[in-house]
Amino acid sequence: MLQRVLGFFASLFDFFDPSDDEAERPPEARDVPERFTIIPDDYHAEDVGTAGDGRHFFLANTFSGDGEFVSTFFWKPDGTFDSIEVDALGPRESVDMAALDAARARQFDLLGDFTRNPISVAPFAVQSHGTEFGFVARAADPEDADDIATITIQPGNYIAYYWPWDGEGYDT
Repeated sequence: MLQRVLGFFASLFDFFDPSDDEAERPPEARDVPERFTIIPDDYHAEDVGTAGDGRHFFLANTFSGDGEFVSTFFWKPDGTFDSIEVDALGPRESVDMAALDAARARQFDLLGDFTRNPISVAPFAVQSHGTEFGFVARAADPEDADDIATITIQPGNYIAYYWPWDGEGYDT
């Protein structure tokens, strides 16, 4: 019981923590950067790094209302968008796991001798399979003083990067 009470008071302190005050955000939190950093982790950004040919990559299972995809996003060594590789797997609820595993294996093969490492890349958006793919930038709403810029992985909007754009944090 004491742990629950202490946890409650700790959450109140965190809720009222002045360092989280949105009014203290710097102006650059409202602007989309030319480049942002993605750091590989053990959660949603596992397969991030540099492919054998020098291109940067992010390999992920992405999804939309139209289906499940295995997607590898590629950037040139200078961080500008290069291309995407997409395997469409059909409706999410009926995805064949063997097909998903095969698509991931095929896309890993495209990477050659790759290294998992942080990458600094530019946002982009392209169409494939009738769906928007990319690390899609959205500037803050000028009418909303509390809004911040984000870069979201599409399709699926399952990761949102935000200021300070250092790859240390993202929302899912």
